[in-house]
This record gives sequence, C-alpha cells and structure tokens, in this order.
Amino acid sequence: MSRLLWTATAGAAALTGATLAGATLTAPGIEVDALRALVLLLVTATGAIAVAFSRRALRGEAYQQRFERLSAGLVVAGAAFATTTDLVVLAVAWVAVGAAAVALIGTGPDAGRQQRTARARVAMGISDVAFVAAVAVLVAASGGTSIAGIAAIEGAWATVAGLGIVAAAVARAATMPLHRWLADSLAAPTPSSALLHAGVVNGGAVAAIVLAPVTSDAVVPALAAVAIGTASCLAAEATMLTRPDVKGRLAWSTTAQMSFTLVLVGLGLHTAAVLHLVAHGLFKATLFLGSGGVVRRAARAAQVARPAAAPRPP
Repeated sequence: MSRLLWTATAGAAALTGATLAGATLTAPGIEVDALRALVLLLVTATGAIAVAFSRRALRGEAYQQRFERLSAGLVVAGAAFATTTDLVVLAVAWVAVGAAAVALIGTGPDAGRQQRTARARVAMGISDVAFVAAVAVLVAASGGTSIAGIAAIEGAWATVAGLGIVAAAVARAATMPLHRWLADSLAAPTPSSALLHAGVVNGGAVAAIVLAPVTSDAVVPALAAVAIGTASCLAAEATMLTRPDVKGRLAWSTTAQMSFTLVLVGLGLHTAAVLHLVAHGLFKATLFLGSGGVVRRAARAAQVARPAAAPRPP
C-alpha cells in the first residue's frame, strides 16, 4: 500500500509541475489545473507519509492493516473530489471522505471508541447533509451535473446553495462552533491525527473554491464565510495559547488555521488559500508525527530536573 501511495504522489507531483507551467489537463469528467494539482499532491503526499509512519508506529497492532486500507480509501476519495468536474461525483466523494474520517477516528484501541467518534459522526453528518442539499440545489438550478454550469446561477438559488456549502465547510474544517470533534479525535492513533489535521479538514476550503460561483462570488455566502472564519480564528488562537498539552495546542491551531483559510476563500483569494492549505498540511503532519517524541523528551527532562529525595533521618 505504501508503494502505491508514493507512486500516486510522484504522479501528482508530475501533474503539478505540468500545470504550474501553464497546462490544464482534461479527461472525461476530470480537470486538473494548477490549484487542483496542488490539492491532489497534498492529498497523496499526506496519505503516503502517514502510511509510511504507521508501518513503524503501529507495528504489531491489530488495527494496522485497517488503518492502511482506510488511508488508501481516503486518498482515492480525496483525489476524486479534487479533480472531478461532475457535481454528483463531487457529492459522493465528499460523503466518502467524511465516512473514512469517522472510521479513522474509530481506529485504535476499543476503549473509548464510541466517545471519540460521537462528535465526529454528528459533525460529518451535518456536513454531508448540508453539502448534498446544496449540490441538489445546484443541479436543479443549472439543469445539469456539470460544475461549469453553476457559473450561470444567480439570485436566491446561488445564495441558498452557497450558504449550504459554507455550512458544510464549517463542519468539515472543524471551524467553530462545529469544532469539538477534532479535539476528540486526538485519542486516535497519531497517524490518524496526521491525516485528519493535514488532509480531511482541508475539504471545506477546497469545496468552497471548486464551487466559487456560489460561495466567494456570491455576496451573502462570502460575507458569512468571512464573518464565521474571522470569529473562529480569533477564538481558536486565544484558546490554543492556554492549552498545556502538545496535541491540544495542535488541534486548536488547526481550527485557527482552517478558519483563516475560510476567510481567504470568502475574500476570493483562492491561490493564497490553496498555498496556505498545502503549507499548513505538510507542516501539521510533520508536527503530529513528531509529537510523540516531544512528549517523551519533556518527560525525560522533567525526570532529570526532579530533585533527589532527601535522605531519611537515622
């Protein structure tokens, strides 16, 4: 599985190079421009890195193979979401990514599984319902399933669909007030956390960019994205500064960064948003995969600094 994901990453890197040179690659139902190629590269690279890390971190665990299969499924669904030109495929891929995310959170020791997946199921459910409903509105208003066809949608149809996409993005990106599922997911194995924080949460911003004619190009949805993103970013950043644990700070940092990306999308700064997603995704995956070492070093430092016990009196 790891080799397949690294091969896919190499292919995505080649596509990225071609599209950055000005090419747009098309096939039936697929279109890859520079922004889509960057997202595809992030999806495949994150999956490959997480699976490679899991080979050592989860060695001997009964759920190691399950993690690899779910990671591969997540990459396939994410790749389809990033490259499709069909609204129905987009919706199916969105739901598949959410289902894989919940399954990844549930992967690990049986103890506490229901607790750590409960909020994720609710958030992903809200996200799925909002997204599928918005896509249904887009199909009805445009008279077809092509993403290109939504550019002609105006007025109330665009506003309703755009608000649905923003709501779906807020839940998927762990933006306030639908952010608590991300903190609960910290109990999952570290490779799962890396995939969630560097991959899954990016879906909200990517969806808003792909469907820009009814999000950042429509006044009400764009204002909603900017307002929600700004408030969530400030609150999450302030909360992050009060957390004493490494993974807790990383989780609140992810909420703050995804909220900031939502602001960029609402302002129509799509290139900046995608570049931010890529930089944050790779950076956050590295931090999560190295968080165990930070905890161990801190524990050793505390043990060394602990004063020796005073000698007992005779």
